[in-house]
Amino acid sequence: MPALPTEKNKESFTSIISKSVYMLVEGKDEEAFFNKFFNKNQRLEPLNLNDNIQIESIQGINNLDASIGALITRTGFEKIEILLIIRDADNSHNSSFDSVRHILHKNGLPSPNNMNDFSESGGSVTTGVYILPGKPEDITGNMLEDLCLSIPDNPLIMPYIDNYLSLITGDPNVVDPKNIHKSKLLVFLASHKDVPNTLGLGTKKNYFDLNHANLYLLVEFFAKVKTLLEDGD
Repeated sequence: MPALPTEKNKESFTSIISKSVYMLVEGKDEEAFFNKFFNKNQRLEPLNLNDNIQIESIQGINNLDASIGALITRTGFEKIEILLIIRDADNSHNSSFDSVRHILHKNGLPSPNNMNDFSESGGSVTTGVYILPGKPEDITGNMLEDLCLSIPDNPLIMPYIDNYLSLITGDPNVVDPKNIHKSKLLVFLASHKDVPNTLGLGTKKNYFDLNHANLYLLVEFFAKVKTLLEDGD
């Protein structure tokens, strides 16, 4: 049975469904990252993905179930050809993927058999699920912050940041950061002349190399979106 949309989730979708691809992300940082990624990546920029993909923040992964429940009851849902869900791996890539698949099935939607892939064609809506940062063996970490830290605009600064954080976490007189991934990202951002305080602002200021090889899997995923749209025409 589809999840009943709450008033909070109804209100979270402020825009009219206007594009054939609808993409749910966890927060505003992800929204800013992908908007910039589509325009800045040399392979994706010619595909004009911003013309096809409408990005919505669900204000936290715990809202995914209710957000999808709200989405499928919205006026204009029938316009959506492809529904994308992008989320962090958190504690486990596999568990996070299984959680998304369960939510999709619960709401009567198809799901991919594998992460970072798409459901089989045939239904009215194709779904695609990408678990950040990508393949576990490629990048150490479990969230978008880790992916961004692997593609810094100035890689030479990273050993200094690692050394600083190792000194902090190794000192019994200092309280360890609650989230080392987010802390490391903020230290990286603070190393710039113009200091932003969020990943989204850092992306807008070009502090990440959006043509880096570590993004190849993400590039392939979104290139497939364009192919699916063209095949459906």
